[in-house]
Amino acid sequence: MRLLEISADGFRNLQQVRLVFGSPLTLLFGDNAQGKTSVLEAIYLLGTSKSFRDHRIEHLVSIDRDAASVAGEVRSGAVAHRLECALTPKEKRFRLDGREAGPSDYLSALPVVVLSAEDRSLVKGEPRHRRNFLDTAGVLRRPSYLKEVLEFGRCRAQRAALLRDPQSSRKERAAWTDPYAALGEKIQRERARLTETLNGLLDGLARDASAKERVHLVYRPSGGEDLRAALERASEAERRAGTNLVGPQRDRVEILLDGRALEAYGSAGQARRVLWMLKLSLVLLRSGGDPEPPLFLVDDAEAELDQRRIEELMRLTERRAQVVLTAVREWCGWNGELDRRRVAGGRVA
Repeated sequence: MRLLEISADGFRNLQQVRLVFGSPLTLLFGDNAQGKTSVLEAIYLLGTSKSFRDHRIEHLVSIDRDAASVAGEVRSGAVAHRLECALTPKEKRFRLDGREAGPSDYLSALPVVVLSAEDRSLVKGEPRHRRNFLDTAGVLRRPSYLKEVLEFGRCRAQRAALLRDPQSSRKERAAWTDPYAALGEKIQRERARLTETLNGLLDGLARDASAKERVHLVYRPSGGEDLRAALERASEAERRAGTNLVGPQRDRVEILLDGRALEAYGSAGQARRVLWMLKLSLVLLRSGGDPEPPLFLVDDAEAELDQRRIEELMRLTERRAQVVLTAVREWCGWNGELDRRRVAGGRVA
């Protein structure tokens, strides 16, 4: 079990918080707007370098402060790491063990998965949310995957700029089309492999939970099986449109429930259950390749999960994840080992 000691100052509404997490289940409870979600957000920020609530940096710093800081000591067996994040309204700066680190090294130190109200767009929102889900899975399994995604993003932007420029030559566009296709194919192969792996994990979860409904992901790469051929076919249309019309940024991921599209036919209750299963599949994806389980953060557990789901979550994640829940009430429907912490006024008792 990982031991995480985290401190935060000037972050959201937190007031010099210092916490140690070492229990299989920790419950943060208290009234609304007291800082429970901010604690989860601080943990997620340290583990992933981003917020699960808001991508605007200025909102992460307390309104009466010019800067904020979040730091954590992570111990796993004999290995220890220190993670640090310094924030101003304009930038975030991260350090690992006192030095700036690349994404692969930094993201390996504290694997974390979150389930929150913001995730509901995954099951019924825009296609980009489902693409991001696959990419999140890719980074959890192999942190260096983030570097490939970022490289493709830069290449995509440069190619789009050339497509918008009426003075650009065919040779110039071709010079960026080759790396665009190579990186795009790499990402699409990885997404296809991730879809297959996640479907296996979802099948296993359905069996373990005795679920009657089967959740299945279908990955449809933009351009079909041959991205280079699709780019060739679309070359004139892209030049006229002045943008990239084919590539991973246009991939589609469908979520099927018993063979039917959840987005079109699923009820609100089914959408919540499927979201819960998808997030659990991410936990299992990471826990399968790590001797220490990842952190699984569940925000507003009473709204997202009923008592049966909480009990089922703890059974399915036993020895597979460290769970941190937030709730209004002190009781969360679990009779096993539990560390309870009250949050009030931006402080944790």
